[in-house]
Amino acid sequence: MAETIFIRQSAISEFRECRRRWHYNYIRDLEPIYPDGQRPFRTADIGTLVHLGVQLYYSGEFDPAQVLLVMRGWADEEFPGWEVVTKPMADVHKGVRLALKMIEGWIEDLATTGVDKGETTVWCEKQLEVELPGVWGDGGHKVVVTGKPDRLLRHEDFGLILEDTKTTDKLDSSLIYAEQLTRYAVIIRIAGEGAINRLRTQQIKKVLRNGEGPFFSRPFLVMNDARYKSGWGHLYTDIRDMVRVVEEMDDNPFLITPNPGLNCNWKCAYNAPCESADDGGHSEQIVELHYRKRT
Repeated sequence: MAETIFIRQSAISEFRECRRRWHYNYIRDLEPIYPDGQRPFRTADIGTLVHLGVQLYYSGEFDPAQVLLVMRGWADEEFPGWEVVTKPMADVHKGVRLALKMIEGWIEDLATTGVDKGETTVWCEKQLEVELPGVWGDGGHKVVVTGKPDRLLRHEDFGLILEDTKTTDKLDSSLIYAEQLTRYAVIIRIAGEGAINRLRTQQIKKVLRNGEGPFFSRPFLVMNDARYKSGWGHLYTDIRDMVRVVEEMDDNPFLITPNPGLNCNWKCAYNAPCESADDGGHSEQIVELHYRKRT
């Protein structure tokens, strides 16, 4: 009987960005062991907190004040004592304060501009699981892709829109996110959730709103048959390559190649074993001493 391989949508992006980070994060499922038991605050946590605020707002269950309270509750749980401005918590205090201000201002902008008029949220952060058709790898594995798209909405003029929230330093087009969004649109269609008409990013600037706006934008791309075909082609190629690496990596570790770049500084928790693996050091001893299986 063919083995089923479950692949998270986020793992596909990570596989494309850096196979070694993907291997540590998704195949070995490792996380760092922090000496004091408290993980450091990262830039990515601002995005996580803003995503939470957007999800809460569009759920329709909370008013703006409650949204901010729940966000504060998340910060209290993840980073106890963040509200006290002490040196160890300075980055956390600054980051959480920024995320709260971003959401507070974004909600005000929605009310002022009326950009949500004619739109109805279908769902937010819905867990999807789809089995992809085809035989994958020499083992003939079944492949199930899972993911949680940010928001599916229906516009009275444009039909179904897939929206993904991004925190950004500079408002930009949606083109740089087209591959990720198209992949989600393909998964949504296979899952029977409908055919997407537009792909849209809701971009919220990472600023305290002291200067002039705009502070958010909603650029979009048209989703049509050509983009669906292209998206399926990219998805098929990525999955085929991932399955091949999973099947062959024990015999050929060079398939797990790193891709050094800016993400090594702010997004990767595996810098130490990665550097050691390439300079002939004891990378597995580093993993054994400083990492554990994710709980």
